[in-house]
Amino acid sequence: MLNSNYILNRWIDSFLIIGCPLLAWIVSIFLIKFCNHWVAYLTILITHAHLVIVFFRSHGNSDIRNSFKKKILLVPPLLFLFIFTSDYFFVFASFIAIWWDTYHSSLQTFGIGRIYDMKNKNSPTEGRRLDIVFNLVIYSGPVLAGATLLSQVENSFSQAMRLRPFEFKSTLNGAVFLVSYFRLGFFFLSLLCLFLCLFEYRRWVLKGYQIPIQKLILYSVTGFVTFFSWGWNSFGEAFLAMNMFHSVQYFVLMGWAENKNIKNNLSFLPKKIRGFSSWIVILSVGILYGHFVASWNVDFLFRISRGVALLHFWFDSFIWSVRSEHFKSV
Repeated sequence: MLNSNYILNRWIDSFLIIGCPLLAWIVSIFLIKFCNHWVAYLTILITHAHLVIVFFRSHGNSDIRNSFKKKILLVPPLLFLFIFTSDYFFVFASFIAIWWDTYHSSLQTFGIGRIYDMKNKNSPTEGRRLDIVFNLVIYSGPVLAGATLLSQVENSFSQAMRLRPFEFKSTLNGAVFLVSYFRLGFFFLSLLCLFLCLFEYRRWVLKGYQIPIQKLILYSVTGFVTFFSWGWNSFGEAFLAMNMFHSVQYFVLMGWAENKNIKNNLSFLPKKIRGFSSWIVILSVGILYGHFVASWNVDFLFRISRGVALLHFWFDSFIWSVRSEHFKSV
């Protein structure tokens, strides 16, 4: 009965979902201090490993594939066509991917919280907007108001400066100039939104809403880690910590949500080993792809990885929205 309130079970959820942001933060600080020569490789591998496994949710899921044939079959080749034939489109895609990642990551935490609401018999519709705003504040607020904002802006222009430095240098300098002035405004705006969200949560609790302890701890830990990572740590530490916990959570969610579909695709294997094999397939595909992107510093993989990232964000968003509507109807 106790495990029914968790996604997998109490122990896996505690370490790999709820407490994962804190563990990732601690590990990232350790790696930066004692294994610094591995940090760049591990950051890229971890980040890109979880991006590619979204195709198990889109193309590997027969229900999704049959319901959204045009999106599934036409969008990927068209996207890669533009990325490979136009430097300007590739630069634009790279810029969008960096900032969409921040939005997407905050909504993953929101989604996990809503799953715990469902597991604890709360309404799937009540408080959704409040949860979305709160997660955007605790995840995006420290990025926009923190000490690493300038590094984040420079990172979003990395491909532009690699391909056409003379054309985009003035644009980058202008963006850096603007955000250096707006950062304080972002800080006070985030603080105001945070207090308004907490006030609204208090109102919901007084009306009878019982926040699941798993959701409460997850949101608190995530807010604590994002605040100190983006606000006080170096860009490398923050980027590694954020992508590490986001990726680990995503692998766990994939194993939980898509395990049945992957097992169906492994029907040629004996039934006894299909469940275990599905986890091996997810991990192997993700890590292998992440290793290639991290190991080969070539333009071809830069473009492939940007396309995969955008497809990850887009596929994941509309698949979650479809399932959200299903939960509402139930």
